[in-house]
Amino acid sequence: MTPATWSAFGVWSAGGLVVYFGYGRRRSELARSRSGPEQPAQGE
Repeated sequence: MTPATWSAFGVWSAGGLVVYFGYGRRRSELARSRSGPEQPAQGE
């Protein structure tokens, strides 16, 4: 493959990893447990 192809692959892979880990950090159980006590659901 050409260097331009590898470069594009690297850029898209890096972007994908940022999205993947960013989403995982925000939605993880550990992040929820560190944010404080859970709020009870409305109607309970």
